[in-house]
Order: sequence, then structure tokens, then C-alpha cells
Amino acid sequence: MACGCTLFTWDQGKIENDAVGFVDMHNVVLYKSMDELIEKLTILRNDDSLTKKIALNGQVLVQHSHTWSHAAKTITQLIEPPLREKTCIKSLFGLKKNYKLKK
Repeated sequence: MACGCTLFTWDQGKIENDAVGFVDMHNVVLYKSMDELIEKLTILRNDDSLTKKIALNGQVLVQHSHTWSHAAKTITQLIEPPLREKTCIKSLFGLKKNYKLKK
């Protein structure tokens, strides 16, 4: 995808496809059977402009959402919130600790 090729891949289902941004016949070609793969391959062999459009849309998806900087930003956002809420708890040494597990 990143180099501008049309990607054919097994359809993992809506949740998985949504998570990675795959849209069938828009930025990737998804299939659930060999018959479906052959049918879509035949369509694309006869429509070069659709093949190029899918390849370009896939390349845009990769360059926008699947780069190292995008992954790093997403991970940072996920770990940014504190894991515990603060509360006042006395420790063994008389110092106050402010931690409470989040629900």
C-alpha cells in the first residue's frame, strides 16, 4: 500500500477493518472466499482507473494513519491519562500517598 500498489487481503470483519481504516474497493480489496477474490480481480483487470484509485487511496491511508509518528502519537495519547485517581492514604512511615485505582 505504501508504495502505491493495490492491496488484496482477507476480510477480517468490520471491527478489524474499521480499526485499520480498510474500506473495501476504496483503499483495499477485501475478500472472504476464492470466488470473491477472482470476481474482484476480474473487475479490476477490466477497470484500470479503479485499480489506480484504490492504490492511491491505500497509499494515502498508510501515509496518514500508519506511520511511526502516528503510532507514537496514538500511544502517547493512550498512556497520558493517569492510571490511578488521587486520594489521601497514610503510608507506614506517616507520609501521605495519594492513589486510588480507577474503575
